[in-house]
Amino acid sequence: MGRVNERHNRLTARQRHIVRLIGDGLTSREIAERLGLSIRTVENHRARICDRLELSGQNALLRAILQGHIE
Repeated sequence: MGRVNERHNRLTARQRHIVRLIGDGLTSREIAERLGLSIRTVENHRARICDRLELSGQNALLRAILQGHIE
């Protein structure tokens, strides 16, 4: 997971913002409401974040955030 932090630079500003909100414990619904997006859009962002960071899914994304591999 050490390389995840290096790949963090591949994320857009919006994706980095969503990562911070996920790290704060917000659900996709809460993120959508806060940012004025649809839940589907937030879920698409989450999937693209996993793809760009080469993570296997949402659980791996959350684990990387909680372990401090993604800022």
